[in-house]
Amino acid sequence: MDNQKRQQQNLKQQQQQIRSNSSSRINRNLLERNRRIQMNTLLSKLFSLVPQRQQCSVCESVDQATSYITKIEEKIKKLRERKEVILKGDHDDHNEKFEPVVINVKSSESTLEVSIISGLKKFFFLHQVISVLVEEGAEVVNITYHNAGGRVFHTIYSKPIYTRIGIETSRVHERLKELIS
Repeated sequence: MDNQKRQQQNLKQQQQQIRSNSSSRINRNLLERNRRIQMNTLLSKLFSLVPQRQQCSVCESVDQATSYITKIEEKIKKLRERKEVILKGDHDDHNEKFEPVVINVKSSESTLEVSIISGLKKFFFLHQVISVLVEEGAEVVNITYHNAGGRVFHTIYSKPIYTRIGIETSRVHERLKELIS
């Protein structure tokens, strides 16, 4: 009888062990499946935030995302440094600090063209230039700019709000000189 009881207890223990093994295996499978779902969700969120150049494998896409994030971090660092320089008002490059800003105002019957050429470290607020033009009776139509050879070229095209009155180019030129100098 004792032998039979032991066998029954052993059998029960084995059945419990099998149940616990199978339930732990099921739990592991569920955990792994949830982990995969979470990883796929996070990857799709990452790829939606990063511009993808072409269809490629997940590893290549993660590599592209990593390099994109690194470039963005470098750009942010440079912009913060530039912001500090602007806020301090201290420019290390003395030559560029004293480099004159060139302002050219041309007028025709229906347009006014303002060209401003400055150094990279000579800052002015474009909205203030636009405000001067609006105050003088101009409506800004187009603005272009580009960097070349350490200089920034701004060109602002505008037209008079009241064509009969027109725009006094000499006054605009003087006000812009005062603003930017």
